[in-house]
Amino acid sequence: MFAITKECAPALDDPKQRAVAGVDLNHADIAGYLPVELGLLTDIAPIHLNSNRFCGKIPKSFSRLELLYESDVSNNRFIEIKDSRNFGVFSSLCHCVCQQPVFRVHSK
Repeated sequence: MFAITKECAPALDDPKQRAVAGVDLNHADIAGYLPVELGLLTDIAPIHLNSNRFCGKIPKSFSRLELLYESDVSNNRFIEIKDSRNFGVFSSLCHCVCQQPVFRVHSK
């Protein structure tokens, strides 16, 4: 059993508008590539994608998620997780607005 949830909150640039502030797709048995468009959700703070069958690379557009303070992409099939030379996206995420960012990137 799993739950796909999204958290909404007032948008930072216009408090009268609602924006997606978080995404939780844990254990959803989703397979495929992460869409580049996820990087357009710039109000996201936590994003949990663990325990699915995502593959390929984490999109470079994730570096646009400046409010991201927690990301769990563990237990997927990303290729860059297995190759430590490709931690560029997560290195660029460490500039996010927070005190202790949490990034779980270990993969199968």
